[in-house]
Amino acid sequence: MKQKINYYKFLTYFHYLISLLLLVLLIVSFIFWVYIGAILILIYYLFNLYYFIFDISFSDLNYQDKRIWFIILLFLPGTGSYLFLIFKKNSDKKFIEKQNISIIKNGWSENDDFFFKKDNLNLVKQKIFNSKIENFILEKDLFFINDKSKEIDFFISEIKKAKKEICLFLSSLDYGIVWKKIEEELFLKLEKNENFQIIFLLDYFAINSNNKKIIEKFKNKKNIHFSILNKIHFYKNLTFKKFHGNLNFVIIDQKIVYLNSLLLTEKNDLFSKNGFMFNSGFKLKNNSVNYFNSLFNYFFSFKNLELAAKRNQELLKLKTTENFINNSNNIQFYMNGIFINDSYYKSFINLINSSNTSIDLIVPNLFLLNDFKNLLIDVLKRNIKLRIIVSETENKSLKTKLSRLYEQEIISLGGEIFKLKNSGINTILLIIDNKLISFSTSNFKYDSIFDNLNIYLISDSKEMITKANLFLNNYLKISYKETSNYLKWSIFKQFWYKIVILFYPFL
Repeated sequence: MKQKINYYKFLTYFHYLISLLLLVLLIVSFIFWVYIGAILILIYYLFNLYYFIFDISFSDLNYQDKRIWFIILLFLPGTGSYLFLIFKKNSDKKFIEKQNISIIKNGWSENDDFFFKKDNLNLVKQKIFNSKIENFILEKDLFFINDKSKEIDFFISEIKKAKKEICLFLSSLDYGIVWKKIEEELFLKLEKNENFQIIFLLDYFAINSNNKKIIEKFKNKKNIHFSILNKIHFYKNLTFKKFHGNLNFVIIDQKIVYLNSLLLTEKNDLFSKNGFMFNSGFKLKNNSVNYFNSLFNYFFSFKNLELAAKRNQELLKLKTTENFINNSNNIQFYMNGIFINDSYYKSFINLINSSNTSIDLIVPNLFLLNDFKNLLIDVLKRNIKLRIIVSETENKSLKTKLSRLYEQEIISLGGEIFKLKNSGINTILLIIDNKLISFSTSNFKYDSIFDNLNIYLISDSKEMITKANLFLNNYLKISYKETSNYLKWSIFKQFWYKIVILFYPFL
C-alpha cells in the first residue's frame, strides 16, 4: 500500500501565509469601509486566536512572557502562533539540557535518515531482535484485562511486586490522579531498596508543564534514569493538533511486561464522561518479555550503554530453553512505526476479506484509509453482518464530518453503526466470525499508520475472543444506534456528498 504524503508540515506554512493575507485584507477592508468583509475576516481572526490563547495560558511561561505573546497574537494571530510554536519547542529543549537529560539525537543515529533507508532495515532488525519482527509469536501467557475499573489497581499491584527495577516506556507522564498513585509506589521502592532502579524513556514531544514537574521531582533521586526520544513518535504532536500516546509499556524485573495503549490518564474511572474508553491492558510473560527487553535496551543504550549492557547480562540468566518454546501459534504480534512497512495493515485487510458471517468492529471513527472504507462496503455487499462502534465527538472538523458521511453510507447498505457519547476510543478491536480477533493500539489514519509506534495483536485464542466479546457487549449496552442514512437526503445533498468524497483526497 502506498504511503500518503504527510501534509501537516505544509499546513504550517499555509496557515502562516493565509493569516498574513487576511491581515492585509482586514486593513484594506477598514480603509475602504467594506464592513461586511471586515466583519467576516475579524471573525476568522478571533477563531484563529482562540486556540492559542489557551495554549499560552497553560504553558510554562511566566506572566511577563505570556503578556508579550498575547500582544503578538493580538496583532499577528497566524504569524504569532507560528512563532510561538517555534519558541515553545526551543524552550522545551533548553529545559531538557538544563536537567542534564539525554536526547537520543535524530531518533537513532547521526544520520537523520538512517532508519528510513531500505538498505539498513534488515541490518537493524537483526541487530535488535534477531527475528522477523512483522510476525512475532507470543506465548499463551497473555491475557486481556477487561475490567477497566480495576485496571489501575492491577497495575499498582504489579509495581508492588517489583524487586530490582522498573522500566517505563511512556508516551507521556501525567500529574493526575493515576500518576500520583504510581509515583507513591515508586518512591516507596526507592526508600526500601537503595539499589532499586527506575528507568524512564519518554517522547520528546511529551515535555509539557506536567511532565517537567515530575522530572524535576525525580531527577535528584539516586538510581533514577531519564532519556528523551527524539523523532520516535509514540506521542503524536502535529501542527495545531495534539493526540494522546498510542503505546506504553512497563517492564518489571525483566520478567513481566504490562502493555497498554494509554496507560496514564487523569481520570481514575475510565468510563467517566471525560475519561477514555477502551484502553485495553495486556500482561505478557516469557518470550514476549524478551522482545520488549530487547527493544527497551536498544533505546536506552543511547543514554547509558553500561546499564543497558548490565540489563542484557541479567536477561541472559533468565533465558531458559522453555522460555523460547512457542507453546501456541494462535497469537501473532506486529509492530509498526519503527520500520516502515504495512504488514499489519495487509493482515488486517486479509482478516476482513476472510469473513464469512459477521464482523464486529470498535474503532475511533470511520475516517480511515479509503481502501478500508471501500472494503467495509464490499463486506456489506456480500451480505455479511457488520456492526461498528465509534466515538461521537463534538469536533466539527472536515475529517469528522467526512467520517459521519461514511457512517451514513454504511448504514444505507445495511450496516449497523453504534455511537458512544462523550467518550473517546483510542484503540481498534476487530472480531471476525466470532473466531478471530485483532487488537491495535492505534487507528489507521494517514498521520499515524506509518509514523507512530504502534502495537498489533492477532489471535484465535478462545479466551481472548470471549473477553473481546465482553468488551463489545458492554459497549453496545451504553451506546445508541444511529438510524439516519444519506439515501434519505435530498438529491442535491446526495450529489454534494459524492463530490466531497471524490475530491477530498486532493484537498
